Amino acid sequence: LGAGGTEFEQETYHGKPVLVFSRGRTMVVKNEHYRTVAIVKAEHPWLIDGHDAQIIGDDMWVTVIRQVGVNLTSYGGPADGLVLDSGVQEYQVKTGRLLQTWDALNPAGTPNVALSASEQRVSSFWDPYHVNSVQPLADGRVLISMRNTWSVYLVNPVTDRTVWTLGGKQSTFTFGRGAKFSWQHDAVLTHPGGGGMGSRVKLTLFDDNSRQGSAKGMVLRLNTATDRAKLVDAYGHQPPLHVAVMGSMQLLPHSNALVGWGAAPYFSEYSQSGRQLLDVKWPSGDTSYRALFTNTWVGRPYYPPRGAVRGETVYASWNGATEVAKWQVLAGANGKHLKVVASKSRGGFETAIPLARRYGSYEVRALSAAGRILGSSKGF
Repeated sequence: LGAGGTEFEQETYHGKPVLVFSRGRTMVVKNEHYRTVAIVKAEHPWLIDGHDAQIIGDDMWVTVIRQVGVNLTSYGGPADGLVLDSGVQEYQVKTGRLLQTWDALNPAGTPNVALSASEQRVSSFWDPYHVNSVQPLADGRVLISMRNTWSVYLVNPVTDRTVWTLGGKQSTFTFGRGAKFSWQHDAVLTHPGGGGMGSRVKLTLFDDNSRQGSAKGMVLRLNTATDRAKLVDAYGHQPPLHVAVMGSMQLLPHSNALVGWGAAPYFSEYSQSGRQLLDVKWPSGDTSYRALFTNTWVGRPYYPPRGAVRGETVYASWNGATEVAKWQVLAGANGKHLKVVASKSRGGFETAIPLARRYGSYEVRALSAAGRILGSSKGF
């Protein structure tokens, strides 16, 4: 779960699972041991904005922003206005080398997305586009969601050609009943070929719908031969939620759907028929940018477990270790004479293990479900 409008998710790099997350204006890649594999930073004048990052092969696509001076008088703004240009860039993960850029404003030529397409109110510092998700496809094309144009774009970043536009003022698709969306996030083509294989593909997105009513996760079927978009499924919260920003929609392998409610502090799972199976509320004040399910992440920290003692209770924890099922406490008069004096099943981030009496020295040991020793703390 990415929090506070920033990216955090699992990707695959060199055939192995990694975690990708934003830190400041960089994207950080860490392996299963939580060691840093790479740090990607955008080239000036671009800045990584932390909305999304996707690894494909040896490369990473990121969402980026930059400020551009624009005369906005024809749009009702000032002559010395500033526009926040939005785009996506491809970087080589290992070297951090910039490979290619696609941006909406394209100040050196014809805009790839006209400023008039924006639904955002004009101001002296205008954010007309607001890219918030990127999906590189196997055929070299890229799917891009822009919140402030209410549109999703399939583009060829090599030629700057926009293959199609879904939604907004310049949509190349017409919409069936209930298929329109606004202020959307997390657009993903679910077809393996991503629009390059066949004329019928599915697209998922989170419809914030923040001016019109309640938010929902959506599944659309796109017919690229007839340029028609049809609503397949919609997943709304009960009771309905007003979501101003953020949010996500993911189809799960068993056909259920996982919806993250962004600025509203919930995430929910639904059956394919739309029945709400799970509804989790965050503690007060917490939100999530994107909720994603994974059952393949195994965290094996390079650092040892930690332990502490208070009175006759030992506390054991190992941040990031996903295989811990049980804790053992070793204790004795000193560090050279330790034996197992207590054990307890793992219970949350930190497990409290009561002892019968106090000892001079302690150590905690993490065990897997099969009883294998995963790691031991230093003495304390």
